Amino acid sequence: MYQGWVLQSQDEYLPKWLTNNLKSTCECGAEREDYYNEQERITKRLCANPAYCNKFALKIVGLCDILQVKEIGEATAKKIVKSNKPVNHYANIPYIIKNKPVVDLYTYIY
Repeated sequence: MYQGWVLQSQDEYLPKWLTNNLKSTCECGAEREDYYNEQERITKRLCANPAYCNKFALKIVGLCDILQVKEIGEATAKKIVKSNKPVNHYANIPYIIKNKPVVDLYTYIY
């Protein structure tokens, strides 16, 4: 059984009925990867395209601007994405800051 990342096309443990009902490619055209945890369950799915990390990193930088975290730039955000392989940019918050953030609604509106 797998533990770690595997391309969906090479995933022999994913049932065919499920494979046929999941998107096998990302919006950028690259193939998707499945992540198997220690319990041999898929817990994450991401694009295998390394350029996707760039898009994800920019979202993290924007999130850090909103949360007023000054230490996170594009290079650091790329390292976070590559090391944590998060499902979305909000999933990175625990890696970026340890305390629960407080953000005014005004920050999002304006």
